[in-house]
Formats: sequence, C-alpha cells, structure tokens
Amino acid sequence: MKKNLFKIFLLLLLFPAKLFAQDNQDITGLWKGTIYNDTTKKTLHYELAISKEKGELIGYSYTEFDFDGKIGIGVKKIKIKMDNGKVLISDVELIDNSYPVNPPKNIHQYSVLTLKNTDTIRTLSGNWNTNLTKQFRPVTGTLTVQRKSDYVPTYITEKLDEVRVINQIRFDEVHNKIQGQIVVQSGPSQKSEDSVKAKHQEQVLADQKAKDDLAKAKAEQAAADQKAKDDLAKAKQDQKTADQKATVAAAAAIEKEKAAPAAETPPAADIATRKMDNDNIQKVYYHSDSLVLSLYDNGIVDGDVVSVVLNGQVLFSKQMLTTKANSKTIYINQGIPDSAMLILYAENLGSIPPNTGLLTVRDGESVYEEFFSADLKTNAGIMLIRKKPDQPVSQ
Repeated sequence: MKKNLFKIFLLLLLFPAKLFAQDNQDITGLWKGTIYNDTTKKTLHYELAISKEKGELIGYSYTEFDFDGKIGIGVKKIKIKMDNGKVLISDVELIDNSYPVNPPKNIHQYSVLTLKNTDTIRTLSGNWNTNLTKQFRPVTGTLTVQRKSDYVPTYITEKLDEVRVINQIRFDEVHNKIQGQIVVQSGPSQKSEDSVKAKHQEQVLADQKAKDDLAKAKAEQAAADQKAKDDLAKAKQDQKTADQKATVAAAAAIEKEKAAPAAETPPAADIATRKMDNDNIQKVYYHSDSLVLSLYDNGIVDGDVVSVVLNGQVLFSKQMLTTKANSKTIYINQGIPDSAMLILYAENLGSIPPNTGLLTVRDGESVYEEFFSADLKTNAGIMLIRKKPDQPVSQ
C-alpha cells in the first residue's frame, strides 16, 4: 500500500504544470444546465456539446422553448471562441426542431459565459441575447451549465444521433485520462467501484426516463396538433356550409324581391315621409368639379335595394346592392350648392336587416369610403361639402 502511494505521489510530480493549466481551460465535453428568459420569466433545459476540430472549437446546443405553454426543442450548430477568459458562443444554423410553429428566420443567439473551476465542478455561466431584426426586438436572459464528467448520453447526444452528426463530436479526453491514471494507481476499493456503478446506473435510468418523458410529450403534442388540425378543418367546413346557406338565402331573397310587387314600398321621391338619422350624418369634403359615386353591398349580398337622392334629384333608383360597383358621375354646377345632402333611402331590408351598404366618392385621385345603414323609418345621409383651404378631407 505504501508503495502504491509513493507511485501516486511520484506520478503527480511528473505531470507538467502546463498540462494541468491546459486542462483547466479545456471546455470540450457535455454540459447540462438551464436557460432563463427575461421576457417569459421561465427557466428551461439547456445543453451544450463542445468538441475540437483541427484546433478550432465547434459544437451544438440543445434548447427548450415555451410557445404559450407548448414546449418545443431546437438543436443548433454553434461557434465557440475563447477571448480574455470569456467563452463566446454564437448560433450558426438550426439543424433540427420540434417547434409547434415555423421558427422565425435570421434570429441568432449570442452568449458571453465565464468558466469557473472548483475541485469537483466546472461551470459556464453568463448572459445571452438575440439580435435585432425588422420584425423582432432582442430577447435577453441568463444561462448556467455544468460539465458532465461521465459522458453518459444526454438529450443532446440523442438528438445529434437522430440527425446523424454525432460522429462530428470529438471530445478532448486529456482530463479523463489523467483522472483515470490516478484512480488506477491508487487502487480504488470495491466500495468506491460499487458507488461509481450505482451512480452510473442511476444516470442511465434518469436519462432513459427523460427520453421516455420526451417521447410521451412528443406523442401528446402530435395528438394535440392533429386535434387542432381536425378542429380547424371542421370549422372551415362549417363556415363553408354557412356561407353556402347564406348565398342560397340571398339568392332566394333576390328572386322573391323580383317576384314581389314593386309598389309595396314608397318610391324614392317620397323621402320626406321618413326621418333623417342626424346623429350619423357623414361629411365628405371635395375639391373637383365632378364626383364619381359608386354603390356596393358592404357585407353578405342579401338583396338590399336602395335609392339615392341629391337635392331632390334621384341619382340611383331602386338599385340592388352587390359586390359589383354601380357608379354614376355628378357634375358640380350652379344647380348644386357648395353644401349638398346625399340621402340614401332603403327600398327594402333585404334578408338581413337593416339595409346596409358602402358608398365611395372619387374626388380626382382621392377616394373616400362611407358606410351607411337605413331602414323603412329612417334615411341615411352623407353631406358633400366643397373643400376650403386648410380644411380636413373627410369626417
């Protein structure tokens, strides 16, 4: 036993100090920890796999994201640099994901971490942020990961194996080789070996459980996505059916209106028998000597029929409103004062009361849209006013 202890002491003396210094700065390996989002105030799982290729550090990150309560997973290829004691990590590309929505383009995460070494734990911790784009503002947060010394497969190694890039990971084994030599020379007891095996078995079981939980979560997410897809398809079909019924009802109303005697409703010239909706009179300020007026139905075509009168002159007589414009040009002359009232008179209520429509007024290059509503007791009004300097265009 004394002879073995002497060999250990001698072995430690023979290790160059430079080798230990290099090992303390070696960040290759598997790192597990958490990432915190300052915006969502949530802490989620985060892993790193860092290796060295021709003297350059490369690696991959495994990140969980919360999408309104749904957890998505993203695996990214990353770049790593060491600069003045800081570890700088930046995204290169997204190589795999299980996001419930399409990920936004040109969003990259940048992390500035500090390496801390203790007797048994190596930690990388610091801040991260995303870049600013035209659509998204930067997001910030913190992350902390610890290096795993046993190299037991984790979430990230499972994902890298799935996307067939696991063979690109080459970990620096110097640290493990040194530790292995010392352990062999010291002749570990059967108890310590059993403890190591037990911990390894616990880790295997924990990782298997995590893998099973992830598979279950994916299955549940897939079922939820399918249900949402089915619900959306049903909603679309229901809407299509409702639209078809409305179209049929509108067509029937139009046919009924054609077949009905035209004299059931007072003519357009009899606008004085109805009151004006003075609280909702709209104003249009114009400057041209001619205006183009166009009538449309502003919703579902349901057989609305209107007449439009300007200063006692009928411009549109019993005009049915459809999605196709019915237009008329009026010329501003001495017979039309600078302030004139357009009165919209409901000839019927259509199949969906009240009678509603859209009147557009083209004034040169400008077009003004005025929505109106009338019934068999009330007329709608739109005031046409010649525009003066510094006066608003429309109200």
